[in-house]
Amino acid sequence: MIDAARTHEHLPNANDSTAHAASALFSTRYPASNDDESGIWAQRLNAESAIHAARTKRTAQDGVPLPAGMLALNSLRAPARLFCIHPGYGLVAEYCHLAQTLNGVATVYAIQSPMFSDSEWTAPSFEALAANYVERMRAVQPQGPYRMLGWSFGGRVAVAMAAYLESLGESADLVGLGDTASHFTLPSSTRGARSGVHTGQSAESDAPAAAAGGFDRALQLAMRVDAHHVDLIRAHTLPHIASPITMWRASQSEEGPERRLDWAHHTAGGYRETLVEASHSNILRQTVLHDDLRNWFESRR
Repeated sequence: MIDAARTHEHLPNANDSTAHAASALFSTRYPASNDDESGIWAQRLNAESAIHAARTKRTAQDGVPLPAGMLALNSLRAPARLFCIHPGYGLVAEYCHLAQTLNGVATVYAIQSPMFSDSEWTAPSFEALAANYVERMRAVQPQGPYRMLGWSFGGRVAVAMAAYLESLGESADLVGLGDTASHFTLPSSTRGARSGVHTGQSAESDAPAAAAGGFDRALQLAMRVDAHHVDLIRAHTLPHIASPITMWRASQSEEGPERRLDWAHHTAGGYRETLVEASHSNILRQTVLHDDLRNWFESRR
């Protein structure tokens, strides 16, 4: 059970056994010669492995090890910080493209699902998940204002994190959403399926194509992470926050009665939206989004 009120001093850090578990999971390079689902997942896992390989060289700016699951994606010497939250399947390597653009402007920290460090870890509720992530974030930055970005499922978490921060008397002056749906139709069951808001792909179709051994274990864990997040969404009600929300909407994403991006009604702090020529899966790689964020940070120096 997550204790939402616990302080950041009690969080596990990168020197704990949980970090060793993650290192073991992401210590292998997997063949990624195919363009099918197996190849795509191999690329994702290999990219995540590269981040973990660099992790031992990076600690928080005060020299304290980062909390487990908190990964620094670029230089720690930047004058600002951006905290990025994983999508439904829990991995964070997709933020590396943005981190390159923001290098020297903002240190990009990515919050990976704790289930990759501890496969038995679960959150009792969506709100508890957000509170736990806030405490991990505060271990790196004890006071606000906070800047957050979430792609897909991660955007919904970022909004919930902002709500929790506000309940603590803190503030967030950037709550960025990467093509995150506010309302959508969930599958009837998360067993053997994954929510279309995350990737739109089926765990059942991936598993037979996956290689045996470590790759298969990592893939199945990602499926379980995604299913857990769908279960949390079922009981979650979107909060209304005081923080401003910025949305980057993918032009190629479907929108209709079953999938809406209706975030303007969930903030009292202002809402800004940019249409990006992209799909849901590649929006984080787009120059428009990168430049928007770079300009945002540079204007506040």
